[in-house]
Amino acid sequence: SVERLTGAPLGDDPDRWEEWWRTRKGSWKPAADPGAPPPGPRPAAGESTARFYDIPVDGDRVAFVIDTSRSMLDPARLGEEATKMQVALGQVARTFASLREDVSFNVVAFGTVVEAWKPRAVPAGPSSKYEALRFLQKRPLEGRTNIFDALAAAMADDEVDTIFLLTDGAPTEGEETGRSGFLAGLGWLRRWRPVRVHCVEVGASNTGSRWKGFLAEVAAACGGVHVAK
Repeated sequence: SVERLTGAPLGDDPDRWEEWWRTRKGSWKPAADPGAPPPGPRPAAGESTARFYDIPVDGDRVAFVIDTSRSMLDPARLGEEATKMQVALGQVARTFASLREDVSFNVVAFGTVVEAWKPRAVPAGPSSKYEALRFLQKRPLEGRTNIFDALAAAMADDEVDTIFLLTDGAPTEGEETGRSGFLAGLGWLRRWRPVRVHCVEVGASNTGSRWKGFLAEVAAACGGVHVAK
């Protein structure tokens, strides 16, 4: 969570967080994670200790494409109080905290409407990590699941080499909402530049039979890894 990333126990009040950031944005650095293992040797160039849902962050210019549709308000697991989005934000915070500063990153949030945090990926400095996490936390969870247009928005930055897609559903909005059309359209988007796409499928046990295996196909077609949670 943002409290864990910053070490500031300010709850969910956006005004308190805005005031906190105004007075610290020039000097703030991420707080140490008390649950993290002792620091080891610094990774060599091209290596990374950051992981997203156990997938290594293996690119130099990375986009995190995050589902903020209404269904992300559902429980992450049957009988649990934590929502899919709360669990996802915890994973995002841990990943951001571990990103090397020589990696550039961006965030694209999508429900029915797709919104990129920045026009292009930016260096993963302390202030950028904080602002990107706050962007996701402030995003309303509403609308349908516009996966295709969100991936297209991430690929609009022609230097992005790796995308992490997190979603709990099938495409129900956007330019491509059919399985074969989606995969063909994705191939067209990648025709000049083979961007790697990793897929994290949350609530995979609830995926309807029509869409079983869809995100695994997307990952396989794009040289990525598929993780089902």
